[in-house]
Amino acid sequence: MAQSPRPPRADVPIPPSRPMDLGVDDETEEEGPAAEVGAPTSAPATAATPTAPAPPAQAVDAAPPGQLPALCAAMVEEKLIVAERAPPVPVQPGCGLPVPVRISAVRLADGNLAAFSPPALMRCETAVEVARWMREDIAPAIAALGSRLETVRVADSYQCRPRNRRKGARISEHGQGNAFDTYGFVLADSRVLSVKGGQMPAAFQNAMKASACTRFSTVLGPGSDGFHEDHIHVDMAVRRLDIRLCKWNIKTAAPAVVARAEQKPGTAQPAQEEAKDDAEVMDTAETVPLPPRRPAGLGRAGGG
Repeated sequence: MAQSPRPPRADVPIPPSRPMDLGVDDETEEEGPAAEVGAPTSAPATAATPTAPAPPAQAVDAAPPGQLPALCAAMVEEKLIVAERAPPVPVQPGCGLPVPVRISAVRLADGNLAAFSPPALMRCETAVEVARWMREDIAPAIAALGSRLETVRVADSYQCRPRNRRKGARISEHGQGNAFDTYGFVLADSRVLSVKGGQMPAAFQNAMKASACTRFSTVLGPGSDGFHEDHIHVDMAVRRLDIRLCKWNIKTAAPAVVARAEQKPGTAQPAQEEAKDDAEVMDTAETVPLPPRRPAGLGRAGGG
């Protein structure tokens, strides 16, 4: 005789439903599918609570036509940045920059100006954070190398385009004036620090990455997703649970050949030494007489 199924026990607790805001979907990725997702791990996920939503960009950047938003205007008044209200950008689907700000330089702590080349177009809040990053973090790291920041090489700022320029992808944070990309820096002593190929000292890269990942919600560089091998992308995207993306594999270039200035006076360069040795071998070959020919009748005869 078949037994009817037993009803579930009333004392067995049902697992709690998963909070809607936990986990990461493709909305949290700014620039590529391989971007690393990090969330605070000091507390259990179920105890995480969403942070207060950031004020709308329009509220932060609001300003009368032709004028800078208050935050940028104050920075200009204090001569900490060189910036201006840019002409309106064309309205395009999915993109928006109601109050475009063009920043062309930031004043460093020593009073010198470091230029943005070319000038960068962003929201005021993003422009100010980038300027503070250069002034408070990048410039001191470059000073530790024995020089001064002269130029910030801008790779991209505002641009209405999909992420990684892939057709059908979601609009990038660049399309909101909320992102900034850099190829690297030019120093006052004419040295160039380039992201491509790891043409930066490892200590400087580590300092740059640490400061960027502290200031910005997204940081992508070489090794992140294949789209950022020659520049660093930072943005101020607002995500649930204040989730941040920070992925940049530190690389260093191969050791350079010993510079000409490092050779001791009176010593020849390695290439010159090799050329000299080759010439001596050739001269010796020309002066040493060839041995006399062997008589034709000596030696074995061919065959049996």
